[in-house]
Amino acid sequence: MKLWTALTALCLSTNMVLADDHQRSPEPGKEYFRIIASPYEGDQSDVPSRVFRIKEDEVSMKLQSTAFGEILHQTPGVYVQKTGPDRGSPIIRGMTMSRNVLVVDGVRLNNSLLREGGNEYWNLTDPFLYQNVELILGPGSVIYGSDAIGGVVLASSNALPRGEAGQGMQFLGGDAYFRYGSAQNAWQQHVQMRLGYDDDLAFSIGLTHGSFGDLQMGDSTALPNSDYETQGGFLRLEYDVSANSTLLAGYDFYDMDDTNRVHNTVSGKSFAGTTIGTLGSRVKDMDRHAAYLRWVYRDGNGIVRDADVGLSFQRISEKEHRFDAGTLLRNRLTSVDVDTYALNARFVSDSSIGELTYGFDYYFDEVNSSRDNFTNGVFTSSRVQGVVGDDSEYHQFGAYIQDKISLSENLDLVLGTRFSWIRMNANQVRGVPTGEVSGDWNELNSTAHLVYRFTEDIDGYIGVSQGFRAPNLSDSTRDGEFGTSGNEVPTSDLDAEYFTTYEAGLTITKEDYNVQASVFYTKIDGMIERLSNTKSNVDGHLYGFELAGEYWFHDHWSVFANVSWVETYKRDHIGNDIANEKTGDQLSKVPPLNGLLGIHWGPNDKFYAEVYAQMANDQDDLSIDDRRDTQRNPPNGTPGYVTYNARFGYKISENLDLGVTLENLSDEAYRIHGSGQNGAGRSILATLHYKF
Repeated sequence: MKLWTALTALCLSTNMVLADDHQRSPEPGKEYFRIIASPYEGDQSDVPSRVFRIKEDEVSMKLQSTAFGEILHQTPGVYVQKTGPDRGSPIIRGMTMSRNVLVVDGVRLNNSLLREGGNEYWNLTDPFLYQNVELILGPGSVIYGSDAIGGVVLASSNALPRGEAGQGMQFLGGDAYFRYGSAQNAWQQHVQMRLGYDDDLAFSIGLTHGSFGDLQMGDSTALPNSDYETQGGFLRLEYDVSANSTLLAGYDFYDMDDTNRVHNTVSGKSFAGTTIGTLGSRVKDMDRHAAYLRWVYRDGNGIVRDADVGLSFQRISEKEHRFDAGTLLRNRLTSVDVDTYALNARFVSDSSIGELTYGFDYYFDEVNSSRDNFTNGVFTSSRVQGVVGDDSEYHQFGAYIQDKISLSENLDLVLGTRFSWIRMNANQVRGVPTGEVSGDWNELNSTAHLVYRFTEDIDGYIGVSQGFRAPNLSDSTRDGEFGTSGNEVPTSDLDAEYFTTYEAGLTITKEDYNVQASVFYTKIDGMIERLSNTKSNVDGHLYGFELAGEYWFHDHWSVFANVSWVETYKRDHIGNDIANEKTGDQLSKVPPLNGLLGIHWGPNDKFYAEVYAQMANDQDDLSIDDRRDTQRNPPNGTPGYVTYNARFGYKISENLDLGVTLENLSDEAYRIHGSGQNGAGRSILATLHYKF
């Protein structure tokens, strides 16, 4: 099999890694493991989790991701399922979106609308703005929320430069990005400029636009009606209150227009036996607005050493239009608005019992949802609710403390606990006797990790973490279809989900190579499962590993690779019918064994080139839900694949950089498991970055 052949070569090369800098540094890998957006500010040896950082030049010029949700697609432990060209949804350690957490510039994107399975909401963040991205694999349930089970993604915009004292208003430079992608005849533009006043006030403003045509998939197959448009803008302000503290404010919006869920329509293309949809089109418009105010304090000499206190507001809106096939007349319009108000505070103090990180967070969702029905394009009726309960509220409060205790010069113990309280009030819900659904949940979750530095360049960790996720509005009140033939209805008596994860990891950082390895096992109690016309709590488990590394066999040459694997099990009702007995099953959309293998050449600091193969094994161990979703999943499972790719970067001048990627050189027709479309065919991505 292609994948096993490639992985054999991977193992024989004695490297396992993500490439980082274009040229080898005196200590390759050290800078790569540095954490900046998370509370961990030391090297990897200080972090009781497996962490991968994607730096600015990689996000914008190497990966060239057209949507934020796809930035992690070459990161170990992550498999990006694609419902549509604009809808990449990271699956992290086998967990889908509602069990992973995204935080952008301190604003938590997750809300009570996130449903089971792939969600497109992470793509409502500007891929040009948030260019420092970190992935914390595994539970981040103490600091980032009890529902951070599979992983936490932290994204930040760049810190602003300062001007000179006494000079008043000053221009501090700017950036312009121009990107072209032939697979969708896509054009993206982003421009931003930075200004400052004296040496303590700085701000920036920027705009982004993208226009995408129909996707050209592998084997020269076009996907009709897959075009869409994006646009966004932002404002950032930083004011230095003192030498140790800064006030930060920001506003950004991003929207996606006319995104069609093509696999549900007659324009879909069959792959390895998948079925074609019946709708004329299923088009969604989505937008996100977010504003925040934060006070950041660093390196104090009092009781509080560091502090981060923030207020934020976020609105996510979506409207979905469904049209009949043939006539292309509208038959349904659903809309939903989620307003999230947040207050959070985090503090760090040095004490006689260790380094304490503690704080609290509160999130309040206000949700309005509606549905209008049409016959032959003419309005006929409205329903009590749209996709989720109307006139709904969702409260989440958490308080936490984490202690890093130095047991010896080389051994640290990290202990943490979080108290979570959740309240849901959905006041207009269709199909339940009382017309409403409500609930209260609270839980105490804890973690314990040992971090040991064996030598200056070898360290490891081992630990256990608990997680907890209460039913959200999507779990309890969503009303409508899912998959190809599933139907979900509001369910008022769901229990919370509980998770316990055991994990261990090792990092080796040598002069000529570095390796990261991690293994994990997660016990699942009461995961909420969508069944035929209801939902239920089921038990199960999952386990797997990630392995990544890089080996420099010459001053300018290296090989890099990564591989990830996860296996799952749950007790599900036969036929997804709650009236039937339970049997052994898999979680839905579980990634197959997958990985990446490549070679890097960087002769100087102006040029680098890479060739690499991205691959996945067959996924024929399908869940009951996967088998029912016949528009996405072939009846005999999703075939494995290998795509061959090349990319290079060239610094044309001091102010001008070029990045080029040649994708899928063999024009392979392939599908990422669980997706509603095939991957892009033979194509080119090119990005110009001009600094002014």
